[in-house]
Amino acid sequence: MSCNHEDLTEIMKQVGSYQGGKQRHVCAGCAYHLGIKHREQATPFNPGAVDDLKGSQGGPQRHKNAYEAYKLGFEGR
Repeated sequence: MSCNHEDLTEIMKQVGSYQGGKQRHVCAGCAYHLGIKHREQATPFNPGAVDDLKGSQGGPQRHKNAYEAYKLGFEGR
């Protein structure tokens, strides 16, 4: 399965690589968008929510830290 968030190429450059743990293959682009959604809906900060997102191995979010991407989206960066 592959997401393609080419629109996030520059943002994903701010996100560190990550190859371990449960969220290894979680789509960091989707995690970033989830962080934005949670911020806009005043949902409490919950990086663990990314664990339920689909996996992805494509595009600029490949092997990126989904928790870090979520935080960037939540913080509005």
